[in-house]
Amino acid sequence: MSQEYNQQIHRRFYEEVVNQCKLNLIDEWFAWNYTSRALHPCFPPGREGLKAFVRAFHTAFPDAWVTVDHLSADGNESIARITFRGTPMAQFHGVTPLGQAVVIHTIDIARFDDGKCVEQWGGLNIFNLSYHLNTAAASRTPTPPIHLAQPAKFPRARALG
Repeated sequence: MSQEYNQQIHRRFYEEVVNQCKLNLIDEWFAWNYTSRALHPCFPPGREGLKAFVRAFHTAFPDAWVTVDHLSADGNESIARITFRGTPMAQFHGVTPLGQAVVIHTIDIARFDDGKCVEQWGGLNIFNLSYHLNTAAASRTPTPPIHLAQPAKFPRARALG
């Protein structure tokens, strides 16, 4: 498949699976042997782990929204710069929710084979999220939304070679 097709699937993953919780699309767009290099070990491996993560994510962050800010490609890899916004309303990874909005800027890389995602790195950084929410919980003082990382201005990606 083409780089453009892979990027389209990568974007649609966030727009339709993450934002709209259309879990049935995971089996369509992710290979049977899909591996996530970012999922917390409490989730099962593969596609079922990804589905479990999205379910847990939407339970904890009912107003969650992910925006794909930029996409680029290098061979069979699609690179996305994304922004996550949401308010934790249920316990997530041992963090008690305070109802404080968070904004997270992050990078996600997806490797494709024959039009399906076979491997993924990045995405929502649960460890940073947990750390900052625990810090806010310890202080018990109202604060504005937490920005875990500021997006950098990257020039258009160039093929390495």
